[in-house]
Amino acid sequence: MIKLTRRQVILPLFGFQLGLAALFFVAAPTPSWSQVTTGVADEAEVLFRLGNEAYRAGQFREALAYYFASNRLSPNRNVLFNAARCYEQSGQYVEAFRYYNAYLSSELSDDDKAAVDNALARVRPYVALVHIDTDPAGARLYIDRKDLGSYGQTPLTLALSPGQYTLLLESEGYHDFITENVQVKIGQTTNVNAKLSPILGTLKLQSNPPGAAVHFGTPDEKLVGVTPLVLELRPGSHDIRLRADGYVTKTVSVVMEPQKMTEVAATLERETGSLVVQADERDALILLDGKPVGFTPAVIDGIPTGTHTLTIELEGFRSVTQQVDVVSNEKALVESNLVIVEDVAAASRQVESVSDAPASVTLVGKREIQAFGYRHSADALGGVRGMYLSDDLTYVAPGIRGFSPFGQYGNRMLVQIDGHTLNDNWVGSSYIEYDQMIDIDTLDRIEVVRGPGSALYGTGAFFGVLNLVTPEQAPPYYVRGLVSAATDNAFRATVDGGTPLGDDAYMWLMAGGLTAQGTDIYLPSFAGTAESTDGFARNVGGFDAGSVLARFGWKDFTIVGYFHRRDKQIPTAAFGTIFGDPDTASNDQRAFVEVRFEPELSESVHFLGRLYFDHYLYEGVFPYDDPETGTALEDFTGNWAGADVRVVWRPFDGGRFTIGGEAQFHFTNEATGKYAVNDEIYLDESHPFQQFAAYLIADYSPISWLGMSVGARFDAWQISDLPQSDGSSEDRFLFSVNPRAAFLFHPTDVDTLKLMGGRAFRAPSVYELTYWDGGITQIPSPNLEPEVIYTGELEYTHRFDAGISITGAVFFNAIVDLIEQVGSGEETDPLAYQNIEDNVLTGGAEIELRREFRRGWMFSVQYSFQRTRVKNWLDGDKIPNSPEHLAAIKAVVPLSGPQARLASRFAVESERRDRNGDTTELPLLWDLSLTGDIPQFRLSYAIGLRNLLDWRVEHPVGEDISEAVVKQRGRTLFADLRWSY
Repeated sequence: MIKLTRRQVILPLFGFQLGLAALFFVAAPTPSWSQVTTGVADEAEVLFRLGNEAYRAGQFREALAYYFASNRLSPNRNVLFNAARCYEQSGQYVEAFRYYNAYLSSELSDDDKAAVDNALARVRPYVALVHIDTDPAGARLYIDRKDLGSYGQTPLTLALSPGQYTLLLESEGYHDFITENVQVKIGQTTNVNAKLSPILGTLKLQSNPPGAAVHFGTPDEKLVGVTPLVLELRPGSHDIRLRADGYVTKTVSVVMEPQKMTEVAATLERETGSLVVQADERDALILLDGKPVGFTPAVIDGIPTGTHTLTIELEGFRSVTQQVDVVSNEKALVESNLVIVEDVAAASRQVESVSDAPASVTLVGKREIQAFGYRHSADALGGVRGMYLSDDLTYVAPGIRGFSPFGQYGNRMLVQIDGHTLNDNWVGSSYIEYDQMIDIDTLDRIEVVRGPGSALYGTGAFFGVLNLVTPEQAPPYYVRGLVSAATDNAFRATVDGGTPLGDDAYMWLMAGGLTAQGTDIYLPSFAGTAESTDGFARNVGGFDAGSVLARFGWKDFTIVGYFHRRDKQIPTAAFGTIFGDPDTASNDQRAFVEVRFEPELSESVHFLGRLYFDHYLYEGVFPYDDPETGTALEDFTGNWAGADVRVVWRPFDGGRFTIGGEAQFHFTNEATGKYAVNDEIYLDESHPFQQFAAYLIADYSPISWLGMSVGARFDAWQISDLPQSDGSSEDRFLFSVNPRAAFLFHPTDVDTLKLMGGRAFRAPSVYELTYWDGGITQIPSPNLEPEVIYTGELEYTHRFDAGISITGAVFFNAIVDLIEQVGSGEETDPLAYQNIEDNVLTGGAEIELRREFRRGWMFSVQYSFQRTRVKNWLDGDKIPNSPEHLAAIKAVVPLSGPQARLASRFAVESERRDRNGDTTELPLLWDLSLTGDIPQFRLSYAIGLRNLLDWRVEHPVGEDISEAVVKQRGRTLFADLRWSY
C-alpha cells in the first residue's frame, strides 16, 4: 500500500488508467520541513494521514472530517482536491464541483489543471450550475443568508442542488444586490448578471463667477457640466477642476461621505495682466471700470484679463474713455492726449464749446481759481479781457468795455449761479464780492460772456453775463474745511462736502462765514471838521457775511438752494451821513430755491423746466447830523416766484432750435424809510410787477466750417402804482424786442472767426423809478424809458499746440437812451435818473495770447483798448470811470508738481476820469500767490499778496460820496489752509 502524506493527494480511480506515477501526487506549497516539526504541524500531518486511511477504507465522511480538521490547523490547498474526491465518491456532486472549482483557481501545472478539468467534466452532469457576473467585479456572494458565509467573489461559477435560491451580492461602496427565485436545474448553467448601484454622496458645486466648466482629473477629461452644478459622487476623495475663460484653472479636493450633501463654493482668480498708462498731463486720475486705480503716469498690475473701460480725468480737461484689452501676463501701453475743456453754458443756455458759442467768452477755470487763490468773483475778474472793477468801499461793480457808471452798481451785467440770476429786483445790482459768496473754490468755473445777452436773458444782460458754474456731481471728498486770514483784518471759515446717493443721485453743500474788522480811511474833505480833525475815520468799513449753497441731484431733477447775507459798515459818509459813525450800514440778504427738471424726451428733443422762489432784503442805516431827523432807517423787501420752460429741438444734423418762455411774479416789492428820532416815514413805496418773456433761437451748421445763430426775445413788464409828477400813480407797461445774430467760421481745425451782432436792453429798475427820501438826497424818476445797446463784434482765434491760443477782437457799441444819475445829492440838487439824449459810443479792440494749463503751466497776456465817448466816438465827450487801456499778464509756474505752484498777476490800466474831470494816477497792481497740496496730510494751502508793491490806487465814485475818488486797499497778505476728508 502506498503511503500518502500531506504533500500527496489521492488521485481518481474511476475506470481510467493513469500511466505516470507523477499523476498520483500533487505537490503542495506547504511550510518547510523545519517549520512542520512544531506540534501543530505534526498534529495536522497525523490528521491528514488518518483522512487518507479513511478514504482507502471507503469511509469518505470520516475522511472529510480528518481533512478539514487538518486544514484548520495548517491550511493546505491540496486538502481542497482530496475533499472534492471524497464528495465525489460519496455522490455529493454539488460539493465536489465546488471544491474542484476552488482548487482549479489555484496555481496548477498544466497536467494538474487538465486532471481537474476532467474531474469537473465528470461531475457537471450531476449538478445545477449558476454563473454570476457583476459590474463591477469582486462582489462577495451569499446564498439565501449571510450568516453561512461568503461563497466567493465575482465573477463566480457555483454548483448547486436543483431548486430556487436567493443570491445576495455585497461590495464595498455599493448597495447590496439581491435577486430572488433564481431557478437552477441539473445539467444546466444559469447565468446571473448584476449591475451594482454605488452608494453616492451629493455634491453641490458653485463658483464665482458662475458658468465655470467642471472636469474630473485633468482638463482634458470629459466635461461633466458647468456651475452651478449638483453631482452624485462615490464616497471618498475627488479632485475637481474648474475652468472659465479669463480665470486661472482651480483644482478643488473634496471628500464625499455616503448619502450626505457636501457643498463647495469656489472662487476663481482672474488671469491678470498689466497696463502702462501715460498721458500728456501728470497726475490725471485713472479709473478702471469706474474705480480709481492711480494717477498718470502709472503701471497698474493685477488687472483681470479681458476688455475693460479705462477713463482718464483731470480738472480742466475732457475725460478720455476707451476700451482696453488686457492679456494674461502681458503689459499693454495706453497713451492719451488730454484736451482742454472749453465749455460754456451761458452763451446759449446750454453747454457748448467756446469755439461754437455765439459770443465772446473767457473762462476762469477751477485750476486758475485755486492757483491764484482767488478770494471772490471780483478777484477772479482781474486781468480778464475788457473787464475792470469799480469799488466805492461798500460795493464792487464790474466795468465792461469802458463802461461803469456811478450809482448803478453793475446793473448792466447779469450775475448768475448755474443760470439763475442773482441780481436783486430793486436796483438790479450785480454782487461780485463777499456780498455774493464766501468761497468760490467750490466752483467748476466762472464764465464771462461779453456782448448783448437779452436775446436769452432779457433785461440786465446789457453788456454781458457772469455765470458761476457749480459741480454737477459730488466732490471727491466727503467734507472739507477752510480757515483763512488776511492782513485787512478779515477772517473766514467754510466747510463744504458731499456724497453720491446711489447710482443716480448726489448732494453737496457749502457753508461759511466771514468777519472783517474795520480799517482806517482818509477822506481829505473831512480834515479839520468836527467829524474828523485829521480827515481819518478809524476802524470803519468792517463787515460780517455768511452764505450757504446746496445742490441735490437725482436723475433729471436738480434742487439748488442759496442764501447769503452781508452786513457792511459804510466807511465813506455816503449820502451825507456822519463820517466815521460806526452805525452807518448797508446790509444785503439774498436767497433762492430752484427746482429743475431736464429730461431727454427723445434723441432730438431736450426739455428744461424751472420753478423758483427768490428773496431779497436790504437794510440801510444812515446817521445824519441833524437833530430833527437823526438816523434814517431804510428797508426793501423783494419776494418773487417764477417759471421758465425751454425746449431744445434738433430736427436734423446741424440744426438746433431753442424755444422758451419765462414768467416772474414780483408779488412783494416794498421800500420803506423812516427817521429813528420821530418815526417819521419818508419812504413808503410798494410796486409789485410782473415780467413775461418768450424767445426763439435757431442754430444751423450747414457745413462743418460754418455755423449760424439767429434769435430774438420779447420781454414785457407790468409795474404797479408808479408815482407821477402830479402826485397820482398809475400802472406802467414796458416791453422790448431784442434780436441777436452770429456767424461762426472754422476755416481749419485750429481757427475760429466769429461775426456777432445784437441788441440788448435794460428796463429801469424800481429803485430808479420810485426811490424818494423826501427830496433830501434823491427824487423819483417815473418816466424813464428802457435803455438799449446795439453791438457788433468780430473775433478771431487761432490755436497752436500745447494749449496755446491767440485771440483778437474788434467791437463797437452804441447805447441809446442811456439812464444816468444826475444831481449832487443835496436837498437843493437831489439825485435823480434820466435818459440822456445823446448816444454813448464805445469802440475798441482786444488781443490775448494764452496758454491754458498744461503740466501745471499757464500764462495769459492781454491788452484791451476801449474808447467810450458821448455822441461822437472820435472827439465826443469822455465819460467818467472809463479807462481806455487795460493790460494784464497772468502766469502759473509749478515749483514742485502739485505740492507748490507760483502764480503771478500783473495788471495796469490807463487813468480814469472822475466826476469833476480830473484823472486818477496810473494804477499798477502786482499780485503773487503760492499755492499747493500736501496729500499725505490731506491739506492744501494758499499764501498770497494782493498789491504787492503797495501801489496807490484810486477809483472814481459818484455824487453820493463827498470825495470824487476813494483810495483802494494797499498791500494785503492772506493765507488759506484747507483740510479734506
